[in-house]
Amino acid sequence: MAITVVIDGVSRRFGERTALRKVSAAARPGRLLLVTGRNGSGKSTLLKIAAGLLRPSTGSVVYRDGADDGSPELFSDRIGFVSPELSLYDELSALDNLTFFGGLKGVRDAALKGEALLERVGLLDRADDPLSSFSSGMKQRMKFCFSLINDPDVWILDEPTANLDDAGKELVYSLIEDMRKKSALIIATNEKEEVRLGDEVIELGR
Repeated sequence: MAITVVIDGVSRRFGERTALRKVSAAARPGRLLLVTGRNGSGKSTLLKIAAGLLRPSTGSVVYRDGADDGSPELFSDRIGFVSPELSLYDELSALDNLTFFGGLKGVRDAALKGEALLERVGLLDRADDPLSSFSSGMKQRMKFCFSLINDPDVWILDEPTANLDDAGKELVYSLIEDMRKKSALIIATNEKEEVRLGDEVIELGR
């Protein structure tokens, strides 16, 4: 069932520093929520709160699917998240990483799903190679495989085209167009081409 992510008056403080101040917005399938703003304006913080990885100091994030509305933590198995801080296991192969994490997320036939995702991002021929042999751009493509292994209903992307060449960026834009039809999308970026993808744009730190 489709999920709407409702961000209501979210603020976040780290000690004496205010990272976010009373941000409200909503993300739902078919409408991409785009977060932009200068460095240090709280983009990554907002996305982590939306994904349930941080708690807001005030305000709330509620996931609504028409049945069991609740906090992001209750919907963790339905979230996909791409972040510069995300790290996979360098000593494992690409496919072993996806099989392992897919299993943790309860994905049936995780190996088969992993192979399909590797093919989608152009890495199937490197399925059995350790991630330690991958370039930064290839590792970024792997993050997308990781985030999609559970067919997420909420897809959250922080700086999604970091380290990618033009072909990699076009791949990401294609994935976004596919996912926005069925999933709630929240993307943080300062890339002008990506900002234009947003149906609703929040500019932080103004």
